[in-house]
Amino acid sequence: MRPLGPPMLCQVRYSGHNRWSQIKRAKGANDVARATQFGKIGGQIVRAIIAGKGETDVSLNMYLAAALAQARAAQMPKSNTETAFKKGIAAVSGSAKGGEETDTVVYEGMSAEGVAVVAIAETTNRNKTFPEVRFCFTKHQGALKSIMFHFEKRSRLVFGNKEGAAAKSLDEMLDVALEFDGVEDIGKEIDDGNDSTVELLCNLPSLLSLQKQVLERGFEVKEMDLVAYMPTSKTEPLSEEQAVGFEKLLSDLENQSEVVKVFHNATLPE
Repeated sequence: MRPLGPPMLCQVRYSGHNRWSQIKRAKGANDVARATQFGKIGGQIVRAIIAGKGETDVSLNMYLAAALAQARAAQMPKSNTETAFKKGIAAVSGSAKGGEETDTVVYEGMSAEGVAVVAIAETTNRNKTFPEVRFCFTKHQGALKSIMFHFEKRSRLVFGNKEGAAAKSLDEMLDVALEFDGVEDIGKEIDDGNDSTVELLCNLPSLLSLQKQVLERGFEVKEMDLVAYMPTSKTEPLSEEQAVGFEKLLSDLENQSEVVKVFHNATLPE
């Protein structure tokens, strides 16, 4: 850009203008990302109600329980959730036009940094989704390839303190977790005061029972996955430069409209 005045003055003006432009672009990108995320979760709620043949009681419909846990974690507006419920119920009752059948497809790949990645997509058009996911990998010098031996399929539930209730410490939460029936392993623990969380791993038939136990003890389900691909081995810690490159791949995958979950075995820097 050609300076429009004295170099120093031009630099100051350009810097201020550029910073504001960056803020606007960042906000716009975040808004788009959130809208995409809400759209995905809304679709999962609809499909969960259809899969449950119209059952909206989360104690009886584990698909819906998992979708609503994602909605809470993403702070999805109540209006979006209500709209998804109406669509799901309408689809079951036959008052809405039937949509295209949705397939769940699992894609495996390796990043340029040597990280194994599993991307879960819910799509009505495999021929469209496959090249889009493949491009995310090749764009960042990765490739689709078989890497599933780095993972095992589990069900998972993450719980934490309920907003407005008396908060428990992480140690107290872990003590309670050991009392739950159906827990096979305790995964990631996050010690963050009132926002501490504990990840529980179990088999699929135990998931609804585990959810019920968590709620009965006064906690909140923060996340819930019927099927989660948990790494059995982790990479060596990535460098800062490698982490930046890998997170670009993750971001591109997560921004794909059909990709609903991404799992990986990266050890990211603190």
